[in-house]
Amino acid sequence: MRHIELEHAICQYGILPNKKNLYELSRRDLCAKYYFKSDPVGGRCIPSILHLINNRLFDEIRNQSIKDDSSDGSVTAEEIVESNKAMSKLMQALTLANHLLTDIARTWRWIAIGLILTMFIAFLWISFMQWIARYMVWVSIIALFILNSLALYYSVDQYLNLVNNKPNDTDLSDIDSIMAKVIHPTEAHRYLRTSRRKADMMDFDFKNLLKDSLEPYLGSTKLWIVLTVIAGIGLLVLTMITFCLCNRIRLAVAVIEEASKAVNNIKSTLIFPLFPFTLKVVVLTFALFAFVTISTGSQAHYLHQVSGTPCSPLKELDNNCTKIRPFDRSLVYLAHGFNLFALTWVLYFISVYVTLSGVFADYYWTRDKRDISFFVLPYSFGRCIFYHLGSIAFGSLLIAIVRFIRIILEFIDQKCKKYPNNVISRFIMGCCKCCLWCLEKFIKFVNKNAYIMMAVHGKSFCRSAQDAFSLIISNGVRALILECLSAFLLFLSKLAVTFISGLLAFLIITNQIEFVHLEDFDDLNYYWGPLGVYFILSYILVSSFFNVYDVAVDTIFLSYLEDCKINDGSRERPYYMTKSLARIFGRQNNQSY
Repeated sequence: MRHIELEHAICQYGILPNKKNLYELSRRDLCAKYYFKSDPVGGRCIPSILHLINNRLFDEIRNQSIKDDSSDGSVTAEEIVESNKAMSKLMQALTLANHLLTDIARTWRWIAIGLILTMFIAFLWISFMQWIARYMVWVSIIALFILNSLALYYSVDQYLNLVNNKPNDTDLSDIDSIMAKVIHPTEAHRYLRTSRRKADMMDFDFKNLLKDSLEPYLGSTKLWIVLTVIAGIGLLVLTMITFCLCNRIRLAVAVIEEASKAVNNIKSTLIFPLFPFTLKVVVLTFALFAFVTISTGSQAHYLHQVSGTPCSPLKELDNNCTKIRPFDRSLVYLAHGFNLFALTWVLYFISVYVTLSGVFADYYWTRDKRDISFFVLPYSFGRCIFYHLGSIAFGSLLIAIVRFIRIILEFIDQKCKKYPNNVISRFIMGCCKCCLWCLEKFIKFVNKNAYIMMAVHGKSFCRSAQDAFSLIISNGVRALILECLSAFLLFLSKLAVTFISGLLAFLIITNQIEFVHLEDFDDLNYYWGPLGVYFILSYILVSSFFNVYDVAVDTIFLSYLEDCKINDGSRERPYYMTKSLARIFGRQNNQSY
């Protein structure tokens, strides 16, 4: 503070600093202790040091005066070391981010081409699902048995090794005894100057970082006891489910295979998710623009620096009329809340369930599959627009309200963490968050099935939700097994397609395919940067395609339950299910159609 000029001092309102009391005012937190050059960003002053990287970062640190509030004007070596570590990590992070952005800018065209390849692989995988779904389910169950058994054996083995060979506990954090001395600020400047050369030689070593982070946990016997119990319970539950519900699994596999046939017969449904995905991107972009606009909106408020009364810089001739804040915070919070709620509502409103459910419902309730119209997808989309928008808006509103309340509770919980001793409020907050999470999951489940029944019968949202819920409750075990199996199968399929496309991308980027050599990949700083972006985008893209498959499974299953409810296989009320599905479920029509 001794190096700060008086005219640059920033103090609380009503405080008049002078050369004699400036240092004392800073010690009492009435005037600012630390000063950095700042830039205006979004209506706020951001320290310029945050924009600096590499060499400029240490130049700025070296040129800044070290300011402290200790009585003798000195700092400890421990404080210097800790601050240097923080600045070194910041420099590494900024350098890493700069290299990653450069690599992505060089390879974005190839990432786009790779995503097209991922789409093609997903098309092929879904086309083969009707033949390989059954084998994938049983192979996955066997693989789970093997993995659970290996996890149980490994956990027990690690626990026994730790019990029989206890390592010597060493305290690696005894830095206080080393950092007991106090050095003068001039020595601190010299230390910072030499640290620049050391930081330039640092490498971002993820392997050692991961090893150092996990080593304290892997050496704990409690961890391996917990993992042993989890693996044992998982193996027991999997064994009971497989042997007790084997027939239910066969029925679920039959529904999954029928859904595969439906998707293959109407391949245009695989392209449709790109439309709502594009709409969601547009909505997110607009919401982000609204967020920035709200944050940077300004309405200046001025107060007299001495008296604290409102003033106007156009009327006051002295320099004591200063701007205290650019806008009213309450209005900003209200606008941000409205923007967030609208974003949540619109994102849930843009749903593919009603349109795709209408397509697959038409497939199921058509006796001769060759009579399905080529324009069944546009027809279903038209029905959704003209007849079901209100129901979709109501269903999405329910989810948006619960999600918005969860966001508010999360915000309050973050504020409550400042008071860790208030155990009762933390417990109540945790219970509320848990209940709202369960409520949101339940509403999503009801919404999904209500949308399907809306597409089947064209009824209102509440009536459709009631019909769907009664069907699922009366067939609870079947619904649970089908939901778990289809979710697990789709998850494996997503991972498989993403892994195949990612493996090809890895081989190409690392130039391990001799006949494919691209010069754009020779100068990359980190090949895992573009690969990571490609993996994430591929998984998102693949998920949008396999979500169609999920809709098909749910629609076929609910249509089957409704078919069994209103029909009995007689000549007057024959089943609409296919012959293969009827054979698996042990049902048949008295007269062939």
